[in-house]
Amino acid sequence: MKKYYLTLGCAVVLLLSACATKTGLEKYEGQSAQQIFVGAEKSLQKGDYKDASDRYEALEALYPYGDYAQQTELNIIYSYYKDRDYDSAIAAADRYTHLYPQGPATDYAYYMKGLAEFSRNEGFFERYLPLNISARDNASIQQAFNDFNDFLTRYPTSVYAPDARQRMVFLRNLLAEQQLQIGQYYYSRKAYVGAAERGRVVVTQYPHSDSVEAALVLMYQSYQQLQLTSDAVQVRAVLQANYPEALKGLK
Repeated sequence: MKKYYLTLGCAVVLLLSACATKTGLEKYEGQSAQQIFVGAEKSLQKGDYKDASDRYEALEALYPYGDYAQQTELNIIYSYYKDRDYDSAIAAADRYTHLYPQGPATDYAYYMKGLAEFSRNEGFFERYLPLNISARDNASIQQAFNDFNDFLTRYPTSVYAPDARQRMVFLRNLLAEQQLQIGQYYYSRKAYVGAAERGRVVVTQYPHSDSVEAALVLMYQSYQQLQLTSDAVQVRAVLQANYPEALKGLK
């Protein structure tokens, strides 16, 4: 009996969902593709991004192969992004690049994917920087960095490339600073192996970041504590050649 009620309940939910979807499309049935598209554009211009997204979704459903199909796939990325629906923006960007790998605006889709991933972290950037970030899960930040890197590899001369590069510099410094903070915490707890490893990650994975000098110092001090003389000498030589001021006060 319980199984019967569960099945019936699921059926009701599915039925209501289907009705809701149908009702959403009914508003646009009878309208031409051009009418729906123009309405979406007007909503976009007014800043009503949710309505614009709804109209573009209806256009996709009712006229999937029409004259406005490609532009709709492109515009919906932006409307989702402006509505802060970043997951949908990323999914739409992926869909566009899959459907139109050689399209005239494919570079924009790749760029917007990175921008959406970047923007989901903006609240964190505003609230916590430059405070301690060592406890932050950097998966989304790393993904944004990777997305921008993928975009620049494919389209290094795109009009969006300069902005992507600036954002990558910011993200690179952030990721490096996180590794450095964790390493410094390890060092304070006398976990010198972990501290040295975090310093190595900064130097090898983020060699152009602002944290390289401090990471080398951390590696040098950790190797000294571990009595790894040869490694310490090598790191000291790198410091001497690139950051001689950092050696002042070090043994």
